[in-house]
Amino acid sequence: SEEPEKVEEAQKEDIKPVHEEPEAPPAPEATEKANATNQTKPEEQKATNRTERAAKKVTVTTLKEPITSSETKYGPQPLENEKLAASIEKIEALEKRDHEKMRRETALNTLESFVIDTQQNIQSEEFKNAATSEEVAKINEVCSATSDWLYDEGFGQSAEVYEEKLDELKKLTGDLYERVYEHRERPEVLAGMVSMLNGSNFFLKNMKELSSGENKIFTAVEIETLEKTINDTYEYHQLVIKTVAETKPHEPIKYKVRDIANKMALLDREVKYLVNKAKIWKPKQEEKVADEPTTGDNKTDTANSTSSTIDSDETVKVETDEEDTIEGLKIEEVEPDTPEKSKDEENEFDDQEKHQEL
Repeated sequence: SEEPEKVEEAQKEDIKPVHEEPEAPPAPEATEKANATNQTKPEEQKATNRTERAAKKVTVTTLKEPITSSETKYGPQPLENEKLAASIEKIEALEKRDHEKMRRETALNTLESFVIDTQQNIQSEEFKNAATSEEVAKINEVCSATSDWLYDEGFGQSAEVYEEKLDELKKLTGDLYERVYEHRERPEVLAGMVSMLNGSNFFLKNMKELSSGENKIFTAVEIETLEKTINDTYEYHQLVIKTVAETKPHEPIKYKVRDIANKMALLDREVKYLVNKAKIWKPKQEEKVADEPTTGDNKTDTANSTSSTIDSDETVKVETDEEDTIEGLKIEEVEPDTPEKSKDEENEFDDQEKHQEL
C-alpha cells in the first residue's frame, strides 16, 4: 500500500504547470462606444417612465354614503311620567317617616331624662326646703307613674303623646324649679348690689369735692339725683333682705332676681352718665391778655400768667371701687378747639341731655 502512494506522488511532481497568458485590455474605441451606449439608455428610460406616469395619473373622487347608527343604554334607565311621580312620592314619604321617627325618639328621651332628673332632685335638701310635703308627694307619685308607663304601655306611643306628658310634668314642677333658682341666685345678685352701692357712694363723695371749686364738673341737680337714686337703691336692698328673712323657702317669691337686676340697672345708668360727663369735661380757660409792648416787667408778668394757666390745668382723677359699672376716671386736660360756653348754658345743656337719656 505504501508503494502505490509513492508512485502517485512521483507522477504529480512530473506534471509541469501550464503558462496562462493575461487577457489583453479592450481597445479605447470600443470603451468609448460602450460608455456612449450606457449614457443613452438611462435618458431613454427616464423619458419612457415620464410617459407612463402621465398616462397613469389618478383622479381622486370622494364618495359619501350614509352610515346608520343606534344607541343602546345599559343599566338604570331615566324615569319619566308616572314612574317619576311615584318615585318622588316615595322619597317624600321616606323623609316624613324619618322626621317622625327622630321627633318621637327625641321626645321619648327628653321625657325619660326629665323624669329621672326630677326624681333625683326631689330627694336633695335644696328641693325639699323649697317645696311642701304635699308637693313632694305629688311630684314623686306622678314621676313614678310616668316612669312605669314609659316602660310598659308608652314604649310605642307617638311623639305627640310624649310631648303632652312632658308638658304636664313641667307645669307640675315649674313653681318648684323657679323657687330653687331664686334661692340659689339671689345671694350673688344682692352681693353685687352692695358692691354697686359702695362704689356709687364713693363716686358721689368725689363728685361733691370736684364741684366745690370754681370749675364745677357736675351741677347741683345731678348730685341730688344721684344721691336720691343711691338712697332708693339702698332702701330697696334693705326691703329685699327683710322680706327674704320673713318668707319661708316654700312660699312664693316676692322679689325675684330679675326685679333686683332691674333696680340695679337704674343706678348703673345714672352713674355711667356722670362718668361719661366727667371724661369729656374740659376746664374753662382763662382769657388771654391783649398784646402789649414787651418790656422786662411785661415779660415777667407774661411768664407768671403762663405758669399760673398751666398750673390751673390740673389732672382731675375720680376713682371708685366698682370695677364693672364704675371705672376709675383719669381726665387730662386737652386744649379746646371751640370757644367755651358760659357756665349757665353748659349746665342747662347737660341737664337737658341727661333727662333725654333717662
